[in-house]
Amino acid sequence: MVIKWHAGDYRGFANEDAVRAAIRAGNPAPGRYVVRFAGT
Repeated sequence: MVIKWHAGDYRGFANEDAVRAAIRAGNPAPGRYVVRFAGT
């Protein structure tokens, strides 16, 4: 992204390792997954 208009839309989780483990436990199909951040 050249302009970085949506740079604030993507953030990490405070417990990213636990989130990653939960997703892996669900055995998802290979692919790229993004969880959208809806700011207030």
